[in-house]
Amino acid sequence: MSHPTSDAAEQAFYDAFRAGNLTAMREIWAAHDSIYCIHPRGEPLLGREAVLNSWRDILGRGSVGIHAEPVSSSVGANLAIHLVTEQLLDPDGRIVGLVLATNVYELTDQGWRMLMHHASPAPAPAAARGQALH
Repeated sequence: MSHPTSDAAEQAFYDAFRAGNLTAMREIWAAHDSIYCIHPRGEPLLGREAVLNSWRDILGRGSVGIHAEPVSSSVGANLAIHLVTEQLLDPDGRIVGLVLATNVYELTDQGWRMLMHHASPAPAPAAARGQALH
């Protein structure tokens, strides 16, 4: 499936995530081996096999309650960076966790594809007031 904009690729990523659809998730990621993923509190995953195996494990648990709220984006001719707050939801739709994520997309011959997803737990209120780690 071709994603004509980075926003369309972003929507497809979160649709696949919510649905627990590994086939759709595979289509969103770039086809080459220079892709990266860091799940919250996880180790860096480098390469298509490692990244997609991690999504197989996550999505194998079924659908995920998640809502992505855009924070900002920067889109160039061939590269787009999206910053989002991911709201993790319980089955009743209540927010049970917040994650900050950076999603990077590249424009390919097949449309926009994901190069990187880096997600981290949202900071505690004290950290948000200027006590960041770095």
